[in-house]
Amino acid sequence: MSFSEKSVFYFDRPGKENSHDAAKIAVKRAQDLGISTIVVASTTGGNGEDIW
Repeated sequence: MSFSEKSVFYFDRPGKENSHDAAKIAVKRAQDLGISTIVVASTTGGNGEDIW
């Protein structure tokens, strides 16, 4: 039998303060998968500016 194990991250509370950690998690996963581009959706642009 073959299987793979992956981590799931849950934040204790929603909010903008999670953006930086969420971006770090996404970048790490993208690197693991060989993905070189990440698109960040935002209605105000604030999260994208804060992250990068």
